[in-house]
Amino acid sequence: MQSDHNIDPTHQVGPENGRYSDYWWEAQSFDLVLDHYQRTRSPRDHKIIEQAYYGFLKAYPNYLQNDYNDDIGWWANYLARAYQLTGEKNSW
Repeated sequence: MQSDHNIDPTHQVGPENGRYSDYWWEAQSFDLVLDHYQRTRSPRDHKIIEQAYYGFLKAYPNYLQNDYNDDIGWWANYLARAYQLTGEKNSW
């Protein structure tokens, strides 16, 4: 989930000075992936859920060390939704 690499100087935060989507933007993007999977239920889209999740963990290995509880809350909300959609406890 890379951004378009056009960085507004006021938004140079997150990994790679803003070239990579920031923490809560990743959660919003993950929700879009879940929306798509909910409609298709395809194995291909299920794989995209896994890729998005593990990509997030790679970018933020200590994801609970975030200064903003609401950012963690976005992820908690969408991970609960991922569980509801997939029924997989071990992945999320």
